[in-house]
Amino acid sequence: SKAGTELHWDWRKSRLDVGVGYSGIHRRSLDGSDNALNAVDFKTRLMSKADWPSHIRYDFGLDYRIARDIMSSTPSRSSLNEHDVNMNLRFGPAFRGMQSLYFDVAMMLASYSGHITTAISEVAVIPHYVFEHQRVKVDAGLRIAKLMRSDGYVQMYKTREQVVYPDVRLDVEAIKDKMMLYFRVGGGNKVNTYSSLLESNHFITMMSACGLY
Repeated sequence: SKAGTELHWDWRKSRLDVGVGYSGIHRRSLDGSDNALNAVDFKTRLMSKADWPSHIRYDFGLDYRIARDIMSSTPSRSSLNEHDVNMNLRFGPAFRGMQSLYFDVAMMLASYSGHITTAISEVAVIPHYVFEHQRVKVDAGLRIAKLMRSDGYVQMYKTREQVVYPDVRLDVEAIKDKMMLYFRVGGGNKVNTYSSLLESNHFITMMSACGLY
């Protein structure tokens, strides 16, 4: 079950979106245990308007989730607490020509307490150079990302960690106003939080939370 609300403020140069929502997953797992996940999400986004000829354009987003999963059928009522923070920022100068330069900065943190105690975070910086000519648009970016953990439960990288990834996109308007061809090369880390795994598979429990590693 889900419920929530969103608020929007629109100004001449910028726009602000704020939202809060509740998400609940109540289920009986295959092992017969009763589980109840309750989560509250807070979201905010502040962005400049693309059609306003400002010197710097920006798009800032901040999301926070607090969640708790309770296994009520156990004598101790085992629980797992989750805190997720995601921050994304895009900024760059507003050029009038066919070229532009902008930067993406992304930070995430997922921390857990209760049944397990651990945390994982990632910081990424992605500079982009964009060039447009007639029906061709090239967005050449380079993702530099670092993944960090609070413990060494499992060695994530057996030899060495990759921190640099391509982030390139090519768009070609093959038929004007009718057909667009695109090519994308990218990479990076993807952190699956416990609550996101539970949303895709209601039959997992906190006993399988080691899958976070």
